[in-house]
Amino acid sequence: MTADTDLPKAAHTFARALRESPEYREYLAAAEAYQNDPDAQHLLHQLREAQQGSCASAGSCSSSGCGEAPPSLEAETLQEEVDANPVLSRFFASQEELVTLVRSANARLTECLGFDLAELTKTAGGCC
Repeated sequence: MTADTDLPKAAHTFARALRESPEYREYLAAAEAYQNDPDAQHLLHQLREAQQGSCASAGSCSSSGCGEAPPSLEAETLQEEVDANPVLSRFFASQEELVTLVRSANARLTECLGFDLAELTKTAGGCC
């Protein structure tokens, strides 16, 4: 086997390992629970609207998002409800765990390859 055929095999093995990780499986389960909970979806939608409203009323909106606008009382109350919602808490925690796993994998790959693999996936000229 040559290096050219080893690379695709290694990439598939890596992708499979990520798909089979407990972090990814938990994320999928938490995402499904969120998708099946209209109350959680509505609550998060309300929070996002309140946050956007706070941003707009403070006149600090830009293409990069809200500046230093303080959250409205409504947004603060909704944020507390979101934080207390078990479906949303699980969903956000699973996202954080998955991001941590992927960042850790990228750090290890960067170390082995000698360049930042994740950096190559960023869109040229974009902010994120």
